[in-house]
Amino acid sequence: MYKTLEKFISHHGWTKASRLNYLRTKNGIEGISKNDIMKEAVDKYKIIPNNRQFNSTWNTYVRIKPDMKW
Repeated sequence: MYKTLEKFISHHGWTKASRLNYLRTKNGIEGISKNDIMKEAVDKYKIIPNNRQFNSTWNTYVRIKPDMKW
């Protein structure tokens, strides 16, 4: 379980932690759907380079979402 963002970053590293925290913010807090986040992150802002990497990051997010407690 990750009780602080700092612990989460130290475990996953800056790049992966930032992307996962972005998904948590957009989906978990703002309630935006996966497809809308993908369009924004991949196509509009190019935060994540391609759909394949987005899906991989999304799957990780779904798996660890219950452990993100900050």
